[in-house]
Amino acid sequence: MSGDPQRRAWWVVAAWAVFQLALTSLPGAALPQLPVAFLDKVAHFGLYGVLGALVARAATLSGWPRRRLVAAWLVVIAGGVLDELHQRFMPGRECSALDWLMDATGAAAGLWLGTLMMRSRVSLWLR
Repeated sequence: MSGDPQRRAWWVVAAWAVFQLALTSLPGAALPQLPVAFLDKVAHFGLYGVLGALVARAATLSGWPRRRLVAAWLVVIAGGVLDELHQRFMPGRECSALDWLMDATGAAAGLWLGTLMMRSRVSLWLR
């Protein structure tokens, strides 16, 4: 992999997206049974929150203006729609508008938090 920090940051985004796709491609029987259904929504929020934060990091390192993050968020939530539709075809999984809403909310929170972190002293560790 190149020594270019921007390129590395985007590779991390791609790796996380592949990880998420692998998780959502598992059949329902392969997933642990959650004691509370609400934890599934927390998982959706968290997975897309991390994706949003990673996108914010890569975008900041690439010099994107902040307004471009809105477009990035729309791309991420479109991916969430495709992911939910993909789950319709996985045994034991379902397509849920509430799951997608948690994906979109998590992505927005991740983009916001990631942007704040990249504007703070923490960014020195994230480069």
